[in-house]
Amino acid sequence: MFKFQRYYTTVKTLSENTIYALCSGQGKCGVAVIRISGKDASLAIKKLTKYNVSLPPPRYANLTAICHPKTNDVIDKGLLFWFPSPNSFTGEDVCEFQVHGGTAIVSSILQALETLPNFRLARPGEYTKRAFFNKKMDLVEAEGLADLINAETELQRKQAFLQSQGVLSKVYKKWKDDIFNSLMNFESLFNFENIEEYESEKILNEIFIKIEVIRNDVVKHLNDGTRGETLRSGVQTVILGEPNVGKSSLYNFLCKRNAAIVTPYPGTTRDTLEMNLDILGYPVILFDTCGLRYEDVDPIEAEGVKIALSAIEKAQLLILIVDVEKFTIWKKLNNNEVLFDFIKEHVVDNLKVPHIINEMDLKEKKLENLFNKKCIILLNKVDKINDTIENEALCVSVKTQKGLNKFITKMGAHLKDICAEPTKENPAITKLRYRLLLEKSEKHFNSFLDTIKEARDSQKLNDLDYGLLGNDLRYSLRYITEIIEGRKDNSPVVDVLDEIFHNFCIGK
Repeated sequence: MFKFQRYYTTVKTLSENTIYALCSGQGKCGVAVIRISGKDASLAIKKLTKYNVSLPPPRYANLTAICHPKTNDVIDKGLLFWFPSPNSFTGEDVCEFQVHGGTAIVSSILQALETLPNFRLARPGEYTKRAFFNKKMDLVEAEGLADLINAETELQRKQAFLQSQGVLSKVYKKWKDDIFNSLMNFESLFNFENIEEYESEKILNEIFIKIEVIRNDVVKHLNDGTRGETLRSGVQTVILGEPNVGKSSLYNFLCKRNAAIVTPYPGTTRDTLEMNLDILGYPVILFDTCGLRYEDVDPIEAEGVKIALSAIEKAQLLILIVDVEKFTIWKKLNNNEVLFDFIKEHVVDNLKVPHIINEMDLKEKKLENLFNKKCIILLNKVDKINDTIENEALCVSVKTQKGLNKFITKMGAHLKDICAEPTKENPAITKLRYRLLLEKSEKHFNSFLDTIKEARDSQKLNDLDYGLLGNDLRYSLRYITEIIEGRKDNSPVVDVLDEIFHNFCIGK
């Protein structure tokens, strides 16, 4: 009842006031767009423009002077658009003023709107929130719109646009409809006493097959390697290696500026540096780490190595840099052993950092998880050697930028493998909220299917508890419905909605 009351209050508050806000960017610009939405939106037209008797034709650009309703002073001359309900973004009456983007002009129009009764400034995300409550979009589409506004790379934009257009919602709505139909058929089994036993088994079998198909589709959807969520949030990428191998130089190259201090002295980087980048359209959170030093180090550098190890543990992509001079000398002294052996000896076996991890932990871990992740190995400083290195790794010189184009191409291939590429045909999960609710649905699918399988195997279909089985279908339906509508049973989860729309900007 409490949640219902909150929902009712929210909807009532949304419908009572007419809201206004600047919908274009802040600051001086060529054109500013001010949007008004609500039952009294037409009043803004009548009070601020020449259309004080009859409203302008809908969805046409109408050039008009915009005046202050109290003084009748002309504030500016601009375009007026009128979108009567329900054919508007919010589903309410909406009008928009497109005016010159000067700060004083925008401020004057907002002050003029403030004088009108029942008008107030829009809250963050309130236009989209009204669109959601008026069924102009579902919650997944609304969240896609928020991601579209916040997208920083081309592939983030593509994924968010597809979601805002209902591509992901279509998948969830189909599952919702199929579960609902299965539930209706299932309830007919015990609501109608005149169904023959063979007919009852036939219906139950059809429901079983349908739910099994949905469950398998949900499992496949969940087993996507979190590619959609990673594309939305960014691929955590760590540059690692011994001190003075060129980590910070590569970091600066990828950042396209001097973001890290570079000196010829080992141990320059003590802390972990972080930068958000766009690499071939993929979002990358790049970390430059303290060099993995193998001799005793001072307490400050030891802490830096500890942070570096933590970053490596969490990373989705590693860029391991090896000093090619050091490797070639080692190779000649070790009967031409391969690069992996060099890395094992220098990065795995010989890592000794006091006061960070004890000897037993080191022996157990040995950083072997490094090779269980996607890892690009670079042999750096090839400008300093005359030897030819074949079939070992990417040979580069960060200083001269030799081989770095190949490195970027390889990095792009790894990023594509981690994030995939958004497609209309195969949309990915983009939020943890969806994943958690789908996992809950999957548990109830499994419970429903396993119970029927056990009854079949023991030939006890007649002993099935239809009430409990029905609950499994109802809960699975409930959780998938909550993804789309933000609802539990018939009450919206207002806390979820508040959190979602609070993250929008004002004017959207």
